Amino acid sequence: MLLVAAPLAFGSVYREIYPVFLGTASLAGLASLARALWCRRHGRPQAPVPGARLLLALNVLVLIQVTPLPPALARVLSPTSFSYYQTVFRLGPEAWRPISVNTSLTWQGLFFLCALSLFYAGVFREFGQEGRARMLATTIVVVATLATLVGFVQRASADPNSIYGIWKPPLAAHVFGPYPNRSHYAGYVVMAIPLALGLAVEALFLTRRLWSRRARGFTALGEPEGSVAALRLMLVLFNVAGVLAAGSRTAVLACAVSVGAVLVALGRRLVWPALVMAIIAGVGLALVDVDWFVRNVNLQRLESDRLVVWRDMLRMVPDFPIFGVGWNALADAYSWRYQTVYTWGRWNEAHNEYLQVLLVTGICGAALLAGLLWLLLRAGLRAAKQGPFGVGLLGACVANAVTNLSDFNLQIPANAATFAAIAGLVTAYRHASSETSGGDVSESGDRDPND
Repeated sequence: MLLVAAPLAFGSVYREIYPVFLGTASLAGLASLARALWCRRHGRPQAPVPGARLLLALNVLVLIQVTPLPPALARVLSPTSFSYYQTVFRLGPEAWRPISVNTSLTWQGLFFLCALSLFYAGVFREFGQEGRARMLATTIVVVATLATLVGFVQRASADPNSIYGIWKPPLAAHVFGPYPNRSHYAGYVVMAIPLALGLAVEALFLTRRLWSRRARGFTALGEPEGSVAALRLMLVLFNVAGVLAAGSRTAVLACAVSVGAVLVALGRRLVWPALVMAIIAGVGLALVDVDWFVRNVNLQRLESDRLVVWRDMLRMVPDFPIFGVGWNALADAYSWRYQTVYTWGRWNEAHNEYLQVLLVTGICGAALLAGLLWLLLRAGLRAAKQGPFGVGLLGACVANAVTNLSDFNLQIPANAATFAAIAGLVTAYRHASSETSGGDVSESGDRDPND
């Protein structure tokens, strides 16, 4: 329910929706935790959640950032934060002070981090089975398709800058689909495209086996597997067209890289999917105007859009090396005495999630993030060996990783919850033939149509 409602409710970015989002994510995670504890108490062992200690350490790190510390300790752990409170708030040298330069925003960030940590753990526990994992992945693909449909209808309507035809956000020029910002819409959909592609390739393999093993030729396309493959490929094409129409350069690159990762991960099974994706790419480029992409993808544009800001923000690292400026408190620290470019705006995000983690949590948080990324990469590669569906899960993680290089996908509630769910599926994915709907899957990722 959360993964359906959150993207369609404007990405859950507005304060009226945000508390409901946090409460629902937390409740889902706590319910799963309570169930796991009950099972353990009654002698039913539960698998440990991968990365649980790293996530717990990250939450504790943020909690430390908002805890008032004695002056001597605060001066040692974060001397610049000590100076910030002395300069901005006129605190005396004897006053206790936190590491975060804005505790109110850091508390909000802590609630968000805690809710998504619980949600990730809940997905891991409840959706590790093959059938449930496919159901959740299909839900993400369907919601992405609905969002894309809303976007295309919106573009053809009398008022293309209003969402659902009833509300126009403040920055209406950037609207696409149910999201107030087209880049946030695209950041969501690019995670769904590899999932849809993995499911489509799986159906293609089933259709190919019908074609060859039963000697039916083209009549195999009339089988249910052929119809399912065609439907899933159409969903891939439709959502790729949506990303192109939205006009997000980062999302287009993320889509291309993730699809490439899917094809590479398929290995010797590459020929059919590569042919299909070539056709999809050709149709997509023919149907959608992509001149904007050719015009805007160049090093000079990247330099003016991102690199100059990143270099400016990096000057904060030597002053907040260990614990950072405080989770969610980037804008206050940056505008204090570091911002020398684009001074007309308040930069709450670094437009690079990796840089942002370094800035807001320092070396400690960056090390924890590196550990989580390594764990997710290993789990993704392991899932990819199980078949096309696992390859799709890996592709979704790659898409998010590329998007985060020049955007802030994990700070959009709906996108962050969707990625947490995908991460839960990747780490929980276990290939069990007894739980596979439709029969066993061979080493090449094909199911036996006779089952």
